[in-house]
Amino acid sequence: MQSRAISENDLGTAVINAANKGYLDVIRYLLSNGRTISNRERRREIILEASRGGYADILEFLFQSCEWTVDSALRASVISRASGPEAGRIRDMIRMARVEELSLATEVLPGTFSSRNGTFYCTFDDVRANPLAYLNTILEQGFPERIYLIDSPRAVDLGGVTKQFITTLMESLVSKRAIPLGDTKVPTISVEDDKIILANLGRFYSLLAEKNQERTDRFVTGSLFSPKFFEMVLALHEAADDDAKERSIAEILASIDPTFKPLRDIILDPSEEHQSAYAAAMGCTNEEALEDAKGYPATYVEAAEAFLCGINTQLRELLISNGTEVFSTTLQGLPVSKEALLGAIQTEGDVDPIKFDWLKEAINSSDDEWRVKFVRVITGNALLSPGLKIKVRPSSENLFEIHTCYNSLHLPIITMSKEEFLAALDAALSDQRYNTA
Repeated sequence: MQSRAISENDLGTAVINAANKGYLDVIRYLLSNGRTISNRERRREIILEASRGGYADILEFLFQSCEWTVDSALRASVISRASGPEAGRIRDMIRMARVEELSLATEVLPGTFSSRNGTFYCTFDDVRANPLAYLNTILEQGFPERIYLIDSPRAVDLGGVTKQFITTLMESLVSKRAIPLGDTKVPTISVEDDKIILANLGRFYSLLAEKNQERTDRFVTGSLFSPKFFEMVLALHEAADDDAKERSIAEILASIDPTFKPLRDIILDPSEEHQSAYAAAMGCTNEEALEDAKGYPATYVEAAEAFLCGINTQLRELLISNGTEVFSTTLQGLPVSKEALLGAIQTEGDVDPIKFDWLKEAINSSDDEWRVKFVRVITGNALLSPGLKIKVRPSSENLFEIHTCYNSLHLPIITMSKEEFLAALDAALSDQRYNTA
């Protein structure tokens, strides 16, 4: 008797049902004789179904015999949702599965963009309009060797324009709300796309760290994530099981927001006393208090898992060996305090000592916004990269000169009063030409 052909849609439904029941032999039969499921979302459903049921043998068959791949977001979902006696084996298996990344195809690169021999040909306006598309391009093609600004052809990139590109890209991802960040700069997961962007940012940070191995003047992203988020990432790496993850995340959340402490107390000790205290404060039942305590850390766990799945081995070692503060400052930069900025500036050449004192006075009397603008205009970075020195030199002209590629500020050599000097400095920092020079 001739067997009836089965559509891929019906095949997918049958495999999902078999995965739900743990029927490995049925799945082997369904995916035999050349039958396959090419739809990525269908594969995703099947993998998640098998993971939730704790069916490690099914996953082993799909990854090894069928050679199915995962993306970082799916990997994070499986790691956070795996259950049953085989949960540890499932997590190990998903970490070893071949990765084929997903991109957020919500934006398209403009027609003016092109990439040749490691050079990105673009404009900063395009980056601001399409940050996700540029992020995805970097993940697909690798970190650019240089940036050529189509609308500023005289801007030669010796590193300075690339620093401005990274700063613009990161700020645009935040301003367009592409990253699920709250006021605390600790991300949470609301939709599946949130996992993809966090995993992709983990990959971007990995590429950035690899690129910085070639450089003394390092690229940094600016203050994208709170160091507390990296604490969560490290805590998940070190946690022995799901309960340990939730306890660690709860402690960190309580250190960020004191109002979370009652929920933290329930997670650490789900006694009736702690449930009642929270229930009385929130006007809910003890059962609802317990449910809140179980659900609240989960979105933070998923966010940290997604980022952790995106970073490479080298970056994990940096996090484990050096801790969260060093990890954060190495990749994101140092806060631009008065003390840090004064420590970064140094004179080279025959600099007028009086004008150099005026510069230091300007820094000492500055606010946060002025110092960030000073660093961004002169270095291209949003924050100070570790070990950075801003070179203060005499100008060859009667005006301030700024060379982003060399992190240098050149002071005018003409005679001028302190008031004229400070006014000219502010004018130079506000001159848009220096943002693409």
